[in-house]
Parts: sequence; structure tokens; C-alpha cells
Amino acid sequence: MRRRRRRNTPPLPEHYNQLGYSVFLDAFIVGALGGWDPAYEVVIRHLKLGYHSCKLMRRLMVSDAIR
Repeated sequence: MRRRRRRNTPPLPEHYNQLGYSVFLDAFIVGALGGWDPAYEVVIRHLKLGYHSCKLMRRLMVSDAIR
């Protein structure tokens, strides 16, 4: 599913790379019951947020998906 998501995205990253920006594109897909893919930890590290902010973000995304 992650590969399909990446394939279907428009070519925005290439556009911004040509303008000199550093671009990282990925998706968070949280299951209906709060399923969380451990590969998202790499994405969260790219955001360069603090430990507590990352922990809060995970909880909010999962609780929002369950809701």
C-alpha cells in the first residue's frame, strides 16, 4: 500500500528539488483499529521533533483514526 501511495503522488518533490529544496515525501497510514507501521519511525525522525512531541503526535494520530 505504501508503494502504491508513492506511485500515485504528483511529481511535486521533483519540482521542489529542482528549485533547490530538500524534499522528503512519505505517508502516514494508520489502521482503523490504531495499527501503526514501525517504518513510520523513520519518517518521524526526518521531522526532527523532540521525543515528547513525537510521542504526542503518534498518540493523536492513532486516537484520531480510532475515533
